[in-house]
Amino acid sequence: MSIERAHQVDLSPSPLPSRPLLLMDGTSLELTWSPAEIFPEANTNNAPFNLDILLFTLTLDRGSTRWVKHSTLVENTDNDGSEVVALPTGISSDDIVPVVIQIATSLHPSTRFDTDEMLYMKLFRSQQRVGVWTSEYYYVSPVAAGRGGRQMCQDWYDQEPDNLPVALTTGSTPCSPTLAQAQLPTSGLMEVSLTSALGGNSLYRGQWFDTFHKEAVQCFREAAAATSDLPTEQECCYDDRGFLITGSHNGGAVKKVSKDVSRARHFDEDTRPYLLCCTGLTPNCGLYYTKRPSDDGSRFSPPPPGGCGCLSDNPLAFAV
Repeated sequence: MSIERAHQVDLSPSPLPSRPLLLMDGTSLELTWSPAEIFPEANTNNAPFNLDILLFTLTLDRGSTRWVKHSTLVENTDNDGSEVVALPTGISSDDIVPVVIQIATSLHPSTRFDTDEMLYMKLFRSQQRVGVWTSEYYYVSPVAAGRGGRQMCQDWYDQEPDNLPVALTTGSTPCSPTLAQAQLPTSGLMEVSLTSALGGNSLYRGQWFDTFHKEAVQCFREAAAATSDLPTEQECCYDDRGFLITGSHNGGAVKKVSKDVSRARHFDEDTRPYLLCCTGLTPNCGLYYTKRPSDDGSRFSPPPPGGCGCLSDNPLAFAV
């Protein structure tokens, strides 16, 4: 299943972990959304409907990324804009799994669409759901959160070729030493955009930075990754003084597989290793940054004197 209306549901875990995108067994999740956005046609016609809340996990099926339904968290709840649910236990026995939650029209309505028979036919007899989604979060099993995660990090490190970091760095766009240079349209970089449902981009943006780059205030990705045939992608992060951050735990890192190429492969090759090596009870983040190094800005070529100093007008793109 594809996600066409993502990032329209805000999710707040409780108790709030230090890395808010990481969800554990039984975590309480407060979901908030705009009721009018679920099924605009029905809202326009004042047609009543109930909602189901569904959990999906990410899989790689014959080379294609798919979100597959894992479970129904709530059935036939009111479309009132908020709900508190508990994350199921045992989503994975020993690993980390990307998850999203959908707020969707129920396939078993308690009230018929007497106001509009065509809407009733479209929604329920066709058995097609309409709804909105959270952004991407990560279920972490007790094994991965504990000492097992450290061993899984070591296993990943041992399997990665020793010459890979040089190859990844050489084939990627360099980071600029300063934030001001990254914002130039000639930098080859574009800002990472992190959207959220009800608060502009403030909620998920804060959660993402707290999880991956706590000391950074702004991150950029390689602009060419969206159009290049090469799978790699550069990531550059900057602190509140505008300087490039390098290395563990908060620096950017060159990605082996861009999310533009494959979301599932990007998770397996880049995000999962970071979470195994840099989070949990016994992190060993240096192993991750050895195989996915931060660019130090030394390869960056500044524009010639008199060049444009304007802010970049590159389109924003969501990336993790």
